[in-house]
Amino acid sequence: MRRFWKWLRRALLAVLLLLALAAAVLYWRGEAWLRAALESALQAQLQPPARLAAAHWQLWPQQRLRVHGLRIGAEAAPQLQVDSVEVLLDRDALRRGQIVIDTLAVSGVELHLQRLADGSWNVDHWLQPRRAAAGTPPALPALRAVDGRALRLRIDAVDGVPAVEVAIATLTLSAAVDVLDGGALVVDAEVRSAAPQAHARAEMAVDYRIDDGALWVDVLTLEGGGEARLAASPDAPVEHWQVHEATLEGRGWQFAGGGVRAAEHAAAALHLSGAGRQLRLRGALDAFAWSADWRLSGWLAAELDAPAITLHSTVAAVPGRFEGQVDGRAEGSALRGGWRYDGERKPPVQLDLAIDEVDGEAWRAHLPADAGGGGSTLPDWQGWPLQGRVHIGRLRLGEVLAEDVVVSLD
Repeated sequence: MRRFWKWLRRALLAVLLLLALAAAVLYWRGEAWLRAALESALQAQLQPPARLAAAHWQLWPQQRLRVHGLRIGAEAAPQLQVDSVEVLLDRDALRRGQIVIDTLAVSGVELHLQRLADGSWNVDHWLQPRRAAAGTPPALPALRAVDGRALRLRIDAVDGVPAVEVAIATLTLSAAVDVLDGGALVVDAEVRSAAPQAHARAEMAVDYRIDDGALWVDVLTLEGGGEARLAASPDAPVEHWQVHEATLEGRGWQFAGGGVRAAEHAAAALHLSGAGRQLRLRGALDAFAWSADWRLSGWLAAELDAPAITLHSTVAAVPGRFEGQVDGRAEGSALRGGWRYDGERKPPVQLDLAIDEVDGEAWRAHLPADAGGGGSTLPDWQGWPLQGRVHIGRLRLGEVLAEDVVVSLD
C-alpha cells in the first residue's frame, strides 16, 4: 500500500507539471494566436493596413481583454493610433450566457482626418465594401461604461478652414444597464488651431436616453473658455481676444433624422474681451419644433463697453429666415427697430433702426484709426452683407446740429 501511495504522489506531481507546462505554452502561444486572430478579423473589415502590437487575455479573477498598439494606415503615417484598449466582462452575465461589457477603457487615441483629391475624407474608405447580409444583424453586447483618456483628433486644413487639433483629457460614459439605451456622458477637452492661433477648453456633461430611434438629451451643461489672435484683414494688426466665460445649458432636446427635432429650453452666455473692448452675450431658446418644417423662438442680449451699447432682441426663425425686434441704448441714447436675415435675398441682412441722438465726437473716439495718418475712418459699409436704414432724431457733428437724419446702408 505504501508503494501505491508513493506511485500516486509521483503520478499527481507529473500531471501537475504537465498542466503547468501546458498552461505556460498556452499563455505564451495563445496570446500570439489571439493577436494574430484579432488582427486578421480587423483587417477583413478594413481597407487600409491594420496592425496590433500585442494582445493579452485574463480569465481570473475577472474576464479581461487588453489590446496594445493598434495602428490603421501606412506605417510611416497612420490614420488612427490607439495605445491600448481594455475590455472587462461581467462575470455574472457570462454565467447566464450573456455578453455584458462592464467597462471599455481606451487610452492614447490619435485620429488624423484628411480631405482627399476627390472631395471625400480618408475615413470614408476605411471599411471594406460589403453586400447586404441576409437575416437579422447580430445584437450588440450590453455596454455599461466607457473610460477614455488622452484622445486626440487632428483635422487638416480644408476649404479655407484652418487645421484643428482636439485633445480630450477625459471622457466618461456610463449607464446603469446599457450606454446604448441611455446614461451620462462627461467630457473634458481642449481645442487648438495654428492659423489663426487659437486655444479653447471645455467641460461638458450630458444626461441622455435613446427611445424609439431618437436621442433625447434630458440635461446638458457646457462650460469653457479660451483665447485667439485675430486680424480683421490681412493688413490689420493682430489682436488678442480672450473668452473669459462660455456656458450652455439645455434640456429636453431630441435628435433624430440627422438633426435637432425638438428642444424645450436652451440658454447660453459668452463673455469675451479684445482690442480694448469687453463684450457680453446672453441668449435663450424658448421653443423649437421640427415636423415638416422647423421653427424656433427666443431672445438675445448683448452688452459692449466701448462704445457703450446694450441691446435686447427677440428672435423668431423658420427655414431660411431669422427676424426680431430690438431695443436698447447706444452711448446713452435709446435705440429700437427691427432686423431680418433672409438667405434668399442679396444682401441677406435687412435693418430698420431708430436712435434718438448721436454725438459724432463721442462716436469718433471708437472708430478705427486711419492708416493714412492719424484721425479716424468710417467702416466700409459696401463690404458688409446688409441693407437698410438708420433714423437719427438728433445728429451733432461738432457745432452742427441736424434733426430727423436718415442714413441709408446700401
